[in-house]
Amino acid sequence: MLRPSLPFSARFILGIALGGATCIALAQTKTPPDATWIEPSDSKLQYWGRVGLDDPKEACFYYSSTGVRAKFHGRSLALRFEEDNYGPANSFGVRIDGGVEIPLVLTPGLDGTYIVAAGLPDRVHSLEIYRRQDTYGGVAKFKGMWIDKGAKLENPPRLPSRKIEFFGDSVMSGAASIAFGFEQKSDPTISYANKDDFINDGYWSFGAIAARLLNADANVQGIGGLPLRDNTGWFGGPLENCIGLETTWDKLDPIPGQFKEWDFQRFVPDVVVIAVGQNDARGGDIHDPEKRTQWKSAYTKVIEGLRSHYPKAHFVLTTTVLMHDMEWDKAIQEVADEYNPKSKDKIVRYYRFTRAGKATPGHPRIQEEEEMGQELAKFIDRIPGVWRH
Repeated sequence: MLRPSLPFSARFILGIALGGATCIALAQTKTPPDATWIEPSDSKLQYWGRVGLDDPKEACFYYSSTGVRAKFHGRSLALRFEEDNYGPANSFGVRIDGGVEIPLVLTPGLDGTYIVAAGLPDRVHSLEIYRRQDTYGGVAKFKGMWIDKGAKLENPPRLPSRKIEFFGDSVMSGAASIAFGFEQKSDPTISYANKDDFINDGYWSFGAIAARLLNADANVQGIGGLPLRDNTGWFGGPLENCIGLETTWDKLDPIPGQFKEWDFQRFVPDVVVIAVGQNDARGGDIHDPEKRTQWKSAYTKVIEGLRSHYPKAHFVLTTTVLMHDMEWDKAIQEVADEYNPKSKDKIVRYYRFTRAGKATPGHPRIQEEEEMGQELAKFIDRIPGVWRH
């Protein structure tokens, strides 16, 4: 059953009014006095997404819509982050007791402490911390948190049994999703790569929205500029250095020059959603028969690679409502149709959004992201036998 979704205006405009104006986190470099320190490896912290946890002193965030949950006692909260000064400053969202988003823009290159809240009611609070922008911001390291002296963490609620994994590009990462007033407009009309990265927010990506509607635990890998094939698209610099999903699908850290492999045993999804094809025209040509065959073969190899780790998962292949050549969608449907005869069950499905390829010339804003999230959630929930738990 799907959870109801309030209209975005009721939830987000209020969040900007309160979170943006009165709750911006403040940076400092000194340890808060009279506080209890919580290590990032504390067993009562609950991480989600492809987060690097090899070092007990830091948790590494590479993707938007990845984060950590906790339940803490007390009236105050401060967080410690290290920003790697790669690309624009990393930004995080903080929600206390399910409230409005507190935007936290990290200081480039700083290992510092950020005062997030003070004067809260003296009781147990729920906490969500999540990365807002995608991989082009580099690596952000969560180094721990301070709560009131003598306070402690409680056990967080269990993660949902339903699990979904998402792969996609900047639309999947929520790029420019909160550029209010620029709906259905091209991105050059806004400061897309603004220095504070404020208009990009993975919380509002259609993958994250669909997961919340379905009450599902989600791994969301949205990478700006990501195509399917290497040497196409926009991710990685000059075209000859660009990489695609065929290289990043099995990576914890997908940044060229610093790859780290993902441990697939950490997350086994019921459903895998792949939404690429909108960046592939740069360096690719889906109208050329030979290149089309090569592209489809590369797509099939990605599916087979993922299925080798979770053979029982269902796959949904799609694009988005961002304007693009719909010939890519036709090729994606061919991939799904040609793959299924290899299996006795219909494992791979193609889904076309109602306004696929025609809703907006620029990145989808919250309205379009919610439109896609709601459509996708309904489609997934209707797949026979999709939830194994």
